[in-house]
Amino acid sequence: AGSRVLRFQFDAPVSSVSGASAVNAANAPIGTIGTTVAGNDIVVRLDNIPDATRVKITLPVINGANLNTVASVGFLVGDVTSSGMVSAADIAAIKARINAPVTAQNGNARFDLNGDGLITSADVSIARARAARRLP
Repeated sequence: AGSRVLRFQFDAPVSSVSGASAVNAANAPIGTIGTTVAGNDIVVRLDNIPDATRVKITLPVINGANLNTVASVGFLVGDVTSSGMVSAADIAAIKARINAPVTAQNGNARFDLNGDGLITSADVSIARARAARRLP
């Protein structure tokens, strides 16, 4: 189980959010959810989310209005191409970025599978070991 961070961007300032929830594909609560507001964004932190899991995040009340904002996402370590499966394309994509810098701005963090701040052969090995795993 791990932590995940998602950012919901709106076209107007956000002052509050309440009632946030996260459920799995069976509609059962999953992990823990926390929210912070930053300008036009709501940052959602999900903790204790197992790998190979689909999660529906609901933000029902934003700025006091019942907006019921919903996003469904899947989490699968190694699926850097977002295909829903760890494949040869994922392994190749990680290999192509070995030694590339990992920053919040360049999008390379998804290739750093072990989260050590570097893209190395260890990340390739993690993807290889997970080949053919799929999201449910």
